[in-house]
Parts: sequence; structure tokens; C-alpha cells
Amino acid sequence: MVGAVFALAAAALLVVYLQQHSSAYERRQTALIIQQACERTAMALGAEVRRLFDGAVIDVIGGLGHPELEEPKLPALATLFNAAHNRFPYVHRFFMWNADTAKRFPDQVLIYEPDVARAPPQDRIFWIDGRPIGALLQDSVLSREIFNVAQDLTVHHHTFSVTNRVIAGTAYQLVVHFSFADGRREKYLALNGFIVDLENVRTRLFEQLAASEFRRILNAEPGGSRFTLTVMDDADRIVSGPRVPAGAVSAAVRADMVFFPEESLNPWLGARPEPSRWRLIVSAAPAPAAWGNYRLATAVVLLMLIALACAMTVDRQAIRLSRMQASFVANVSHQLKTPLTTLSAASETLGSERMRLPERTAEYVRIVAAQTKQVSGLVDQILHFSRAEAIGASYEFQPIDLGQFVETAVADFTAHRLRAGARLTFEAEPAVPAIEADPFALEQVLVNLLDNAVKYAGENNEIAVRVGGAPGFAVLTVRDHGMGIDEADRPHIFEKFYRGRQNGHGRRGFGLGLTIVEAIVRAHGGRVHVTSALGQGSEFQVMLPAGGGHDG
Repeated sequence: MVGAVFALAAAALLVVYLQQHSSAYERRQTALIIQQACERTAMALGAEVRRLFDGAVIDVIGGLGHPELEEPKLPALATLFNAAHNRFPYVHRFFMWNADTAKRFPDQVLIYEPDVARAPPQDRIFWIDGRPIGALLQDSVLSREIFNVAQDLTVHHHTFSVTNRVIAGTAYQLVVHFSFADGRREKYLALNGFIVDLENVRTRLFEQLAASEFRRILNAEPGGSRFTLTVMDDADRIVSGPRVPAGAVSAAVRADMVFFPEESLNPWLGARPEPSRWRLIVSAAPAPAAWGNYRLATAVVLLMLIALACAMTVDRQAIRLSRMQASFVANVSHQLKTPLTTLSAASETLGSERMRLPERTAEYVRIVAAQTKQVSGLVDQILHFSRAEAIGASYEFQPIDLGQFVETAVADFTAHRLRAGARLTFEAEPAVPAIEADPFALEQVLVNLLDNAVKYAGENNEIAVRVGGAPGFAVLTVRDHGMGIDEADRPHIFEKFYRGRQNGHGRRGFGLGLTIVEAIVRAHGGRVHVTSALGQGSEFQVMLPAGGGHDG
């Protein structure tokens, strides 16, 4: 009897031990999964902060070419600054000055103010579609500080300067870009740049970003979020977010408070402040503790729910891709069926005894040649997509004069592919940075963008190609004045097989052209930026690293 009780007790203790051991293992595995997710999320947030902080210089300041700087059209400048102010919330003000504005507004830098209610009556207010979009102000105190920075740039022949200044009791960071009219940097052209309100960065910026740009990365949902973001400054003080709870799983990444692309601007950069090194901490609550079978059951249910959510996400993506592929196959069939049917009919007619007149024979030969060219073009598009998508696709990089290369390609496109009635113009800045690229791939990027512009140019039929430079980049721009891109379609235009809701009306294509463009540009270390509005047209801007920045 005693032996039986002892055996039963031993068996019970063994079961409890095994269950506790299993529960501890499950807790460790769950914590490891959450830890890895925190680390990936923190890295993604760090990359997003860097992209955001670099953007005002690369996309706005660097995007202003010599024509805009020499003869600024103030309404267009206000429109550009208004759009940029919404994209880059850390920018307090953009500003602009050149010889022309100096005559009209002596001793003043024109400072963009998005809130027209704060603009004095004598300053310029601009309107779009019956609503004010901001004003260009005159501010003598700010102007004097900006001119002092510019004076230092002219003395030392630098292009950029970044400096911290306290103006009227407020700490600002001034990012000043000085443009010279000659290669020896002795004759000035213009200056532009922006102002960062450092107090606003500390008190409001990251809370605003967590509710907008970072929301997707943090997987925020109504009623709560999976991850919590806490921002700490270089003195370990909380700038934004809650204190990380004891025992919470977390990961941190450094975020330097520099509001310009420091690495690519180094050759042109004069003064710069020592950056504040802040930390972005992503945390998640620890796995809930329980006792006995409830702890093991909770962990199992939690993992099952996570697996189910992941499976549902993957399944939705697979269904969506399957539908797009089915649409692609149907589209291929439709696009190839018409020319093949025409080819079949033409070949039968040519082989019949009715074709006795040389003129009729020549006419059908032209039909065969035209339809063959159409089929060949469709097949080429599929092959180019396959090459761009291939893992480890090889490119033969070589030095390229982008201005001369694009001018030659545009002339060839105009001669052989431009439809009747369309008008294609080309313009290049005097000094375009040299790049390293695969000539065949680069030509494919330009041809696909031009084909896309021709397809959607609309009644205006005007397409403009421009080559210029930005700090650290060579820039290729293709602009049309056609139908534009619907806002709902814009996030998906680079997805393979995607054909937007505006892509009806008999237009050919597989939804691969822009996918090919984005894949090739990414392989060259560059980026593609798109701006578009319905009824006003689209602009595609390809930015390629100066000197070559591909993923060798």
C-alpha cells in the first residue's frame, strides 16, 4: 500500500515537473519570437527615420535645378514647399533667395509659411483651387542669420552648411544650400534650405510620427498596438512614449538627430553640429504568467493564434497574387490573340491564288511586319521582366554620361516608337554627375517610362524628359500631362501584374513595365519617386547614385 502511494506520488511529481519544464520552454520560445520581432521592428523604424530625415534635402532642396533657382516662379515654389511641408513634419520653414528676389525684396530671404493666418498683410499669399496654400514671408531676423551662414559658405567655397542657432529664444537648426553659377565656385547663383525647430522635434515630432508614418511598422490597430515605441535622448531622458516596463521584451536602435544625408553630403558640407544620438526602443509586454495547465494552454493558444494570423495573411497574399497572375495570363492571351489572328489571316491570303497584284501583296506584307513587331514587343516585355526579377541577375556596370546617353535614347525613341501627334522634349543641366550603370538595363528603364507616358499622355500628347543632378545623385525625370494616377492605385503601381483602375480603354500592357523599372533602379542602388494628380499628369523621377552605388 505504501509502495503504491509512493509510486503514485512520484508519478504525479514527474508529471508536474515535465509540465513545468514544458511550460518554461514554451515561455522561452515565445519570448525569443517576440524579441526577434522587436529587433526587426526597431531596425525598420531606424531606417524609416533616416529616410525621412534625408528626404527634405534629397527630394526638395536637391530637386531644385538651375532653371528654378535662376528664375523662380513664386506660385510654383510655394506649391512645392507646401507639399514638402506635409511630407516632412520636422521642417519648420523652407526658404529661398536669389538675385531676382533680392531686387524685389531687398535684404530678405523669402520664408515659406504654411499657416496664412500668421502671415502679415503685406506678404505674398498663394491660392490653389480657391484655398490658400501658404505665404512667402519676409523676416529680417531669420534673414540675417541665414545670410551669415551663407557668407561663411562663399568664403570657404562649400555648397552646404548645417548649424544650430538660438533665434528669439528658440533653438533652430539651419540647413543651408548655396548654389554657385560657375564650376570654380566664385560666382553665386542662389541659396535655399530649411529650418528645423529643435524644441518641436523634442516635444511633438515623434508622437506625431508614431501616429502616422510609424503606425504601419508598429502594427497599430484600433484599441491598442502590438509594439510600443519609446524615444530616449542622449541623456537617457524620455522624449516620447512610455517608460519601458520592467521585464518587457525590447530592442533598441540608434537614431542620429541629423536632418540631412550626412554621408553623401560630406564632400560639399562645411560647418555641421555634433549630432545628438537618440535611441528608438521598441517593446512588447512579457508573456502572461499562469500556473499549472493554464500556463501551457495559454502559450499554446497564443502561438496557435499567431500562426493562424500569419497563415491568414499569407493566404490572402497568395490569393491576391493568384488572381493577379490569372489576370496576367488572360491579358497575355488577349494581347497576343489579336495580332496572331491577323497574322494567320494575312498569311492565308498571301498564300492564296487571289493575290496577283503586287500592290495588294505589299500591303499584306506590311500588315505581317507590323503585327510581328507588336508580338515581338510583347514577348520582349515578358523577357525583360524575367531578367529583372531573376535572383542574382547580372548587370554589366560601366561609366555612363547620363545626359548624352538619355539624349541618344530619346532621339531613337522619337524616330522609331513615338506615335503620330505626340511631342517629346529633352533638356539636360550643364553638369550632370557621372554614374555607373548597365547600358541595356538603363535604356530599358527609359523606354518603359516613355512607353508608359505615351500610353497615358492623353489629348495633350506632350512628354518632357529632363536630366539633372542632386547632392550625391544623377536624376532622370519623365513628365507627362495626361490622365494621372488615382490615389488608390499609387501605392501599387510598382507591383507585378498590377494594372490600375485607369488602365482600361483598350490600352495594351501586362502591368510589368513599372515593375521592371523599379527592380532595375533598385539593383543600381537608386530610387524611383512618383508624383501625380488625376487630370494633371504624372512625373517619374529616377535617382541614381553619382559614381555608382549598385549592389555589386
